[in-house]
Amino acid sequence: MRLLTAQPPIALALTLAVASCSGEAPVDPPRSIDASLAADAVDARGAPEVSTEVTRGAAVFRRYCASCHGARGAGTGDGPDLRREVPSSPDAEIQRILREGGRMMPMVPIDDAQRADVFAWLRATFGAYEEP
Repeated sequence: MRLLTAQPPIALALTLAVASCSGEAPVDPPRSIDASLAADAVDARGAPEVSTEVTRGAAVFRRYCASCHGARGAGTGDGPDLRREVPSSPDAEIQRILREGGRMMPMVPIDDAQRADVFAWLRATFGAYEEP
């Protein structure tokens, strides 16, 4: 009779090897993404599609922005309600605020790729610019 021995999962070993070589601090993956993130994006089966940029943007928002704007962007005493601000702001204005900060918002220490991801999340979550 032959005994089977347990082998370490190769996928786990590869994941750990790649993660340790990336040289970047890990970003927490989003715990969950609201269906509102992709309410208008639906694939052929009717399932919501959420882009990678939107997923990463949700994680960056949660880490750097939610403390002032709230977990769902509804605002707090320290940050405005993004449900109102984002649809009423042109893309260039949102991108400038993400890059430089705003009225009371300090500049956030994120790179250009993270800013693009947050912008994608903001538009996917709160909608496109609605010209007055």
